[in-house]
Amino acid sequence: MKTFFIFIAGLFLCTNSFGQVKENQIRVVGSYKEILKAKTFEINFFVKEINTTTEGQTKVIKTYEVAKKEVQELLKTEQLSKSELIFKSAQSPNFGRRGANYTLTITDFEKANQIVLNEKIGKLAELNIRYIYDFNDEYLDFLSQKALEKAKSKAEFLAGKAGKKIGKLIIIDDNTLNKSSVFGSSSSYAPKIDKNPEYEVHYDLNVTYELLDK
Repeated sequence: MKTFFIFIAGLFLCTNSFGQVKENQIRVVGSYKEILKAKTFEINFFVKEINTTTEGQTKVIKTYEVAKKEVQELLKTEQLSKSELIFKSAQSPNFGRRGANYTLTITDFEKANQIVLNEKIGKLAELNIRYIYDFNDEYLDFLSQKALEKAKSKAEFLAGKAGKKIGKLIIIDDNTLNKSSVFGSSSSYAPKIDKNPEYEVHYDLNVTYELLDK
């Protein structure tokens, strides 16, 4: 028991030097984490112009505009998507082949993978997939609330062990440094994904409470 109270005293001393916490205050870190699965999948279609070369002469068999229409029709007839492909960028022959990038957003993981692995579409376009997480303001509010609950629970536990109780909340220091760097999507496109990707979300708060006698 004596060792534990020495630890508590050391905790107050350290937090006082670091965060200007007074003797009648307790500062704790509330950490919350959970596993988040991607809810949206963005598929990129690089639709190629199809050429043939005879006796040194190159002839266009199918323009990328025509190929794009065929891809669109396959998506419908294969019952994969009724949504229109969205034009993203064109590529000139200077890069070795003429074509254009189109994107399609899918919210069904199985459908997204079926599209990427579809051999008929694969003959007309190069496909890659990017997964997107839903980091909206409402979700960030949920994470911060959970972190605050964790902080309060920890403060009550430590205060109780020292024969004290917590009082009013004095300071909340949002310590989640990576909020702005938590991208809502994978950083690049991938050829395929075998399972729904998971992302471990972390949210941290430094919280200071008033420390009272029981």
